[in-house]
Amino acid sequence: MSDETTQPEGQAPAVEGSPAATPVFDVAKIKSELVAAIDEKMNERIAGIQSSYQAQINERDQKIRQLELNSMSEDERENAAEQEAEAYVAELERKVQLAEIGKKYPAVAQHFERLLAIQDGEKQAEYLASLLQPQAPQPEPEQQVPDVDPNNPAPTSSASTGQRLPDGTPLTPEFAEQFLKSLGNVPVAQWDR
Repeated sequence: MSDETTQPEGQAPAVEGSPAATPVFDVAKIKSELVAAIDEKMNERIAGIQSSYQAQINERDQKIRQLELNSMSEDERENAAEQEAEAYVAELERKVQLAEIGKKYPAVAQHFERLLAIQDGEKQAEYLASLLQPQAPQPEPEQQVPDVDPNNPAPTSSASTGQRLPDGTPLTPEFAEQFLKSLGNVPVAQWDR
């Protein structure tokens, strides 16, 4: 049995004469977990609120549409139905065109769609200007260099230098041929001796 006592994880080691050991907290980890939990809960609530408001808006729009149709004559209703059908077909054609552009030019499709969604010419120009501004160069990710064990160094061969013997001599076909000739007619079983 050992005199050493093991400390529970998350607690500082107890020192003789000090009060009871206090737990050690990783404040950054706790903060990040708390922020993530709050963000998740807020996103759930906001989505729920938005969907309930959207349902109310859709219901209101349907009632307004029904009132408008009731106040129209038969010819006006037919014209309104034709206009809605034309608008619906135009929207579908626009979506098909955007899908074709997305297949042909995937890098610009989202920008093109956003540009078409902007109605004001001034805002369209601002959006285009923001796209044309040079982007700040992205820092290159640091390459991680693995630690080298001095007892087992990394291999020094490469495609340009070829295989090398432990003493650094390049292993060329000529060297291999000369080495095999030096062995003569010694059977392979005797090579390990």
